[in-house]
Amino acid sequence: MIRLSAPVTLAAETEGRTIEGMALHYDTILNASTGPVMFLAGSLPTDGPAPKLLRDHDPSQPLGLVTERIDTHDGVRFKAKISATAAGDEALTLAADGVLDSVSVGVQPVDFIRQDGVMVVAAGQWMELSLLPWGADPNAKISRVAASPADEESTTPTPNPSEEEPMSENIEAAPAEVVATAPIFEFG
Repeated sequence: MIRLSAPVTLAAETEGRTIEGMALHYDTILNASTGPVMFLAGSLPTDGPAPKLLRDHDPSQPLGLVTERIDTHDGVRFKAKISATAAGDEALTLAADGVLDSVSVGVQPVDFIRQDGVMVVAAGQWMELSLLPWGADPNAKISRVAASPADEESTTPTPNPSEEEPMSENIEAAPAEVVATAPIFEFG
């Protein structure tokens, strides 16, 4: 079983402005905003409309879109693109620093039963994924942050050794540690 407890790393990739990690673990009872809930394997769609990426389950704080959803035997992994806005910039900084290290799904249940006081979800419409400092699933974490396309290798010529480079161009971002936290279940 894979547990996402490794440090978050800043990734130099062509896409930039992305985060990825585990969105939800299956067969785990979570204390959601609506009470105890458990998602069964395959309960969240990996196709169809892309879930919105929000801050703290607040639809007035959009950050981007979930661009990839991958169903695994343990749960659902995700990749999300952060929009180039002030809120997106702040979210990327906080994610890279390990402050917003957790995610939480917002789901509209389609097929569910109540069993011993727990809502057991067999199918749901995945509406949104939120960035949070902590959540209901301690293993729903961000595992990778790619801050910007500027993290890519530069194609500009290397300056002459006699030329001084501005200090800000020489600073590399340090990886942040991942702290446990995870998703909160919400109804629309």
